[in-house]
Amino acid sequence: MALKAFVIRQRVAKLDDDFLLWLEQILTGYKGKKPALPFIKLMQELRTVPVNARAKLDPKRGLTLTEGDAPLLNIHTNEIALFPITSQTVLQSITGQLGIYNQQVAYLRRLFDKTFDNLTDINRKNVQQNLEDGYEYLAQRSVLIAKEITDVPPSLRI
Repeated sequence: MALKAFVIRQRVAKLDDDFLLWLEQILTGYKGKKPALPFIKLMQELRTVPVNARAKLDPKRGLTLTEGDAPLLNIHTNEIALFPITSQTVLQSITGQLGIYNQQVAYLRRLFDKTFDNLTDINRKNVQQNLEDGYEYLAQRSVLIAKEITDVPPSLRI
């Protein structure tokens, strides 16, 4: 989710130093199969570039939105009931937040498809504004989900 936040925030030109440092910390703590070092170097390089040159807002450029997923969490949904209530709450919250995120992704995909329709000028302007607002909302939501995942108690980590 943190990398999804990066892609979306890059599109809406919101790559400030605080965000890049936050993302770098997450990537530094990453222990998965895919190497995070190239991304860490990218965050470090981006911080050397002036903020206004890190990303360019281009409303005519599309954005490939992907849904968020937690396959391990989905597979073990029935077993969540065995965890303490506080752990259940955290896991269900993450699942719920991903659901809201995915609904927004589907909505924005439909809006993007509308940009190819024969629209009046005012309708096109409204669709494009809704897309930009939606990208901003999705960027914020993905950061919140990433923070929620980061704050998962150590007893729930693999």
